Order: sequence, then C-alpha cells, then structure tokens
Amino acid sequence: MIVIKLIGGLGNQMFQYAVGRSLAEIHQTSLALDTTDSQQLEARPFDLGKLNVRFEIADSKIVRVTQGNRWQRLLKRIFPGPWNLFFEKYFHFDDAVLKSPDQTYLVGFWQSEKYFAGNRTLLLKEFSPKNPLNGLNLELSTKINQTTAVSLHIRRGDYVTNLQANQFHGIMALDYYHEALKYLKSKIPPFEVFVFSDDPKWVQENLKTDYKTHYVIHNQDKNEE
Repeated sequence: MIVIKLIGGLGNQMFQYAVGRSLAEIHQTSLALDTTDSQQLEARPFDLGKLNVRFEIADSKIVRVTQGNRWQRLLKRIFPGPWNLFFEKYFHFDDAVLKSPDQTYLVGFWQSEKYFAGNRTLLLKEFSPKNPLNGLNLELSTKINQTTAVSLHIRRGDYVTNLQANQFHGIMALDYYHEALKYLKSKIPPFEVFVFSDDPKWVQENLKTDYKTHYVIHNQDKNEE
C-alpha cells in the first residue's frame, strides 16, 4: 500500500493523488489517502471524490504529528511491516520519490509533471468528472473544444483577505497576465480567453484584454460540480 497525505484544495489534491497513483502503479499495490486535514474545520474540502479516481481512505488513526520518529512509531502501530516515511524536500523533481518502496507514506505537494508523466493516459481517465457535464458546463466545454482556447486563472480570495497568505504568496499585477497573453499571441494561432477566478466580479471590472474573452462566473464556492 502507498499512503498519500492530502493538503490544500482540489489542484493540490490532484498533484498528490497523481504521484501516489504513479508509485502505487510501480509496485502494483493499492493507494490510500489520508484525508484528516480535509476533515478539520476551515480546511480545504476533500474534492477528489467528484472524479473517477481509485483509492481507499487511510485509517483514521493516522493523524498529523510533527516529528519523524513519532510518524514512524504511529505507522508501525497501525500497519504491519516496515514503513518508509517520505517528506518532500523541495518543490522541484526528486527522482528518489519514484524509487521509494511499497508501504511508503508521502507528505508534500509534488508539483512536477515528472512524477507522473508516464501515467498520462491513466490519470486523464481518472481525472474525468463522475457526473456528466450539463447545462452551462456542457455549453462551456463545447465552446472550449471548438476554438483555440487559453485558460487564464486569477487567484485572489485569501491571497487578498488573509494577511499571512498575502505576505507568503502575494498576488500578480495585471501586467503579468497581459504579458502572458502577449507571449501566447506570438506562439499560437488566434485564440479565445476563458477566465477563471475566485473573485470574478473584480476580474470583470479590472481585466480588459484585446482578445475575445469569456468570464466563467457560474461555478463558485459549492457549485463547482
């Protein structure tokens, strides 16, 4: 069994699932998810269940602790046999991850395609929605597939309202997005821009482009089905 700790929102959960699934495929074993963070008050919700992913929920006794030796003792009490605890050392690719043995517990974000590039076909299938698209979502998907589409995401939310998050992450100036679109214009055929944001009203009022732009505003908060 491979166990992966889920941290953050859906995007982070997908990265974590992808590396866990890839390591599980290498060992031809099962994948379990530690969702304890998602069950805590004010934590980001567990959203992977809306996709066609395959997993078990890790034993609820696996809880967050801070010292590696306590992790090891806890794991050995819950599961038989030796366990390998692997904390992410840095954000770039670490080839040691995919050399980890069976019965490894992974803690990190794993935001490198190199961890799962060999499982592209499998992950694209598993990262498809469980429920068929309908209504505005189906209409939007059809429109995206009928054009050269550029997805533009503007994160604000807690990056603006939470002082600690703002100081750590910061927010990008509008010039950043204009320069990015300008760069894409030099590389690909004429395109349409589809803007996604957790602050759509602000984006509509402040982001003006020279391209045909669609502001995706119908999926917010709990309506992201």
